[in-house]
Amino acid sequence: MSGSVSEAVRRFDSCHAAMLTALDGVRDDEDLARSTPCPEWDLRRLVEHVSDVAHVLARLARTGVLSLDPPPDAEPGAGDPVARARSQLRRAASAIQEAAGSADERVRGQAMAAAQSGAVELAAHGWDVTTAMGRAPALTDPEAASVLQLAGGLLDDAQRGSNFAPARAATGAATVADSLAAFLGRRARA
Repeated sequence: MSGSVSEAVRRFDSCHAAMLTALDGVRDDEDLARSTPCPEWDLRRLVEHVSDVAHVLARLARTGVLSLDPPPDAEPGAGDPVARARSQLRRAASAIQEAAGSADERVRGQAMAAAQSGAVELAAHGWDVTTAMGRAPALTDPEAASVLQLAGGLLDDAQRGSNFAPARAATGAATVADSLAAFLGRRARA
């Protein structure tokens, strides 16, 4: 892997691991009914979205096509949103690793696109999950700083679309993960 692709994959791997850690605490329907920093979404809907995002990332890494078609329902854990998200996250990580190891530069570019997009998405939604569960962010400060630097280079106001609200100011006591969340349009933790 070239430095830029390997760095993108390393960053994705950190966010992937943090997302899995965030999901560890989601245990039952009561947890899934919790509100999230996204006012119209409960934790169940957010976890289902994470599953869909992971499916899109795997497809992007394998084919180079960014398609928002949802994953098939007939898969392991389909009735359990956390198990389904974990399954899709494993598939995304595997697809990104496989594409990153390709000798074909085009395929390596697909891995980089999926890894960069995935790092930002999983960092944002991992923060959402831990916030909904009342826990500290799962990303370390250095990992969050790396994603914040990446997101700052990828997202301007025109590119935020419906995925990210306008950047907000972080509070003085914010962690680096909270600052990243604020940059991605999340409200500061109370």
